[in-house]
Amino acid sequence: MRPLGLLMFTVLFVFAVGRGWAEAESSGSAHYDVVVTGSEPEAVAAAVAAAREGQRTLLIDTKPEVGGLFTQGELNSLDLNLTPDGKQLNKGIFEEFYGKIGRRTSFDTKRAGEVLKSMMAAEPNLTVKLSAGRIKPLAGRSKIRALEVAGPGGPEFITAGMYIDASADGDTAYAAGAPFTFGQEDFRGSRETMCATLVFELQHVDWPKVQEVQRKDGNPDTGADAYSAWGYPQMHAYRPADPGIRVRALNLGRQEDGRVLVNALQLLGVDGTDPVQVEAAMERGKRELPSIVGYLRTLPGLEQAELSRTASSLYIRETRHLIGEYRLTLEDVLENRDFPDRIAFGSYPVDIQRSRWGPDLVLGNPEQFAVPLRSLIPKGWTNLLVASRSASYDSLAHGSARVVPLGMSAAEAAGTAAAYANRKGLTLQDIAREPKMEHAARIQARLNEKGAGLAPIPPYKDETRTHWAYPGVKWLRDRAVVAGGYRNDYRLDEPAGAASLRTWAAGAALASHKREPVMPERIVSKLANDPLAKLDKAELGQFLQANGMQETRWLAPTAGHWKEDEEVTNGLLFMILTELYR
Repeated sequence: MRPLGLLMFTVLFVFAVGRGWAEAESSGSAHYDVVVTGSEPEAVAAAVAAAREGQRTLLIDTKPEVGGLFTQGELNSLDLNLTPDGKQLNKGIFEEFYGKIGRRTSFDTKRAGEVLKSMMAAEPNLTVKLSAGRIKPLAGRSKIRALEVAGPGGPEFITAGMYIDASADGDTAYAAGAPFTFGQEDFRGSRETMCATLVFELQHVDWPKVQEVQRKDGNPDTGADAYSAWGYPQMHAYRPADPGIRVRALNLGRQEDGRVLVNALQLLGVDGTDPVQVEAAMERGKRELPSIVGYLRTLPGLEQAELSRTASSLYIRETRHLIGEYRLTLEDVLENRDFPDRIAFGSYPVDIQRSRWGPDLVLGNPEQFAVPLRSLIPKGWTNLLVASRSASYDSLAHGSARVVPLGMSAAEAAGTAAAYANRKGLTLQDIAREPKMEHAARIQARLNEKGAGLAPIPPYKDETRTHWAYPGVKWLRDRAVVAGGYRNDYRLDEPAGAASLRTWAAGAALASHKREPVMPERIVSKLANDPLAKLDKAELGQFLQANGMQETRWLAPTAGHWKEDEEVTNGLLFMILTELYR
């Protein structure tokens, strides 16, 4: 029997939706074929795609201008998805945008905003409404019935055949009742998210010197070109006054006026959906900046640098994650998986930025993976797609899939799919759950006609996947305990360190919600004398005994290597920890 409180809530909710829908019908609501909510680059891609399919399309948002992360967050560097031989994976509307900003690794944010506006202005089927009042979806039975938009003369009601939520946080879909997880609760059980960033701008940067230093520092992970520089690992030595702030190595993007935007200031513990927290974090970042800029002046090429301004909004990396018809996983990304309903490709490293749980991690680096159309469709919903970083990706898979080039490709697919569904009189469930995926194949074919290049993914060789300890890699990696870095190198056959046992065991226990591991005194003393000491089998045996693990319970491969191997390798340690904490 349904609890009385839940029954009353359901009745009240249905009544409220029904009353709003009745008002929409009686007031003569504005009708479109497709409505896109949001003003991010993904929203522009979705709206332009739908309009080009002949759909009467509306893009609506409460913000005053389009561009979002680029124009308000001032992120001016593109995280491109490339094949191993350097070919662009995201084509179509993204490539059109990329060409119009000069195919630069870092671009001028003002020019980016102008390009996005010009792309919308060129579409006669597209209406744009910015600075709108509060947008409230009226929904019921997994379907949006209308949008109620607040206005000075009372609410305006907007209806459509299909709705696309291209807001960064999935605000419309969430308000409508679509299912989401938040932050890293899917694998940590915590709503903690990756850090936010306050991008800031410097003037009087000696760019030729910056280029020279990053090219000649002998570090393979730093570099520079005419527009971008990435390096200065010395920033890790900076000690902020605010305990909730960290500063990482610098990502520098040059503007057309010679000023440089800096992506480096990390703000921990910020809920990007809470305006109060966001505003407070921005103020914290601004208070820290004079000290950061002073430290920057000790670095070559930045000796004369001065702070010229900060972004008008934070760069928020992570908030909600949709539960869709398919949820993209970390294994999908790092095992280069393809899908019959592929609508976009990615290859960006799985970049998990710092949180209060731990430091920056690059879990691995895919060659090429596909995003299925089903990852844009909320589970069970009939006329709603989500096309932004809040689409249906596990939080770790999102570490790669969150980048804008992939998002714009997915958004173009959302606009194309919405148009297809309208023309055929189909719901999105008809498309997502069609056994042979013939509808998805036709949408895919239409995208290819427009230059999307959605060919099957070629086979890529991955020696790690054939290693006997790969099950341990997967289990620990899926919990962000171990990371392969940019080179996918887990050093499986190298000797394990005693410090690695302490770190990985603690991470595995935390991820499994089990008690903190007991570390034998012999290992503690060894590490006190030599933090780089190797782990021997006797010490690992003591650890296992102290934590109640019996060798007789091990799977055959682990037991065989424990018996036959003379030393403890990282691979063996991965497997033992997996069996202990799984």
